[in-house]
Amino acid sequence: MSSGLNDMIKKLDQMEKGAKSLEGTHSIPLSELCDQKFLSKHTSGNFSNFNDFFKAGKFGNLTFEEVPDDKWDEWVKKSTDFTSWNEMMKSATQAYVSKKLGF
Repeated sequence: MSSGLNDMIKKLDQMEKGAKSLEGTHSIPLSELCDQKFLSKHTSGNFSNFNDFFKAGKFGNLTFEEVPDDKWDEWVKKSTDFTSWNEMMKSATQAYVSKKLGF
C-alpha cells in the first residue's frame, strides 16, 4: 500500500475513535470547552483558561452559576467576538467536536 493510503487509513481510524468517544451524553467542563486556544482566538485578553476569563468579568464573590444571565451575556459581548453566551457555547462545542474528530 502507498504511504498516502496508509495515512488516510490512520486518519479514518483516529476519526472513528474520536467519534466513539463522543457517543452518548456528556458533561464537558467549561475549562475544556473554552481552553486557552479557543479563548486566544475569540477574546482580546490574554486568558490562559476559563477561570481567568471569568475572574476578569469582575463578578465579585459570585460563582459562575450565580451570575445573572444578562450580566454574563454583557461580559461575553464586551470581551469576545460573540454576541451572546449561547453563541460562544455553540462555537466552543463545534471546536471541541472538531478537535475530537481530528480536524
